[in-house]
Amino acid sequence: MREIKFRVWDGVDSVMWLPDNRRFGYITKTMGNKSLSQPLGYFLDRGHPLMQYTGLYDKNGKEIYEFDIVEYDDVTSDAHIFQTGEKTKGIITWIEGRCQLMPQDIQENHKGGHYISNWDFTQDMEVIGNIWENPELLEK
Repeated sequence: MREIKFRVWDGVDSVMWLPDNRRFGYITKTMGNKSLSQPLGYFLDRGHPLMQYTGLYDKNGKEIYEFDIVEYDDVTSDAHIFQTGEKTKGIITWIEGRCQLMPQDIQENHKGGHYISNWDFTQDMEVIGNIWENPELLEK
């Protein structure tokens, strides 16, 4: 069973609030040498974007969250998945209660997403940012 936790983007202070490992349901931000914890409900009431932890790790052991931008070996799929040797980017999303990788070029090529809940595929992924802190990573 995966651990349930969230992080929150605070666009006002331009800082990511991370799970508080000491208290369930709280998240913490660190600015300089100070840290502040708030209950998750505080952010829900204010409409801040939540990012759910997928329970998966990238190739460097970094936790993968919803709305992370990942880089991975491009794949093509008919009946099988083949690596093309090219790197591509995608965004991690939750659709119908399942974690999914949406390729960056999904709009242009009408490709479908890839469900990644238990794939070995994550061993080749690298989290390179997220859509709030690093939107430039998705620009072509």
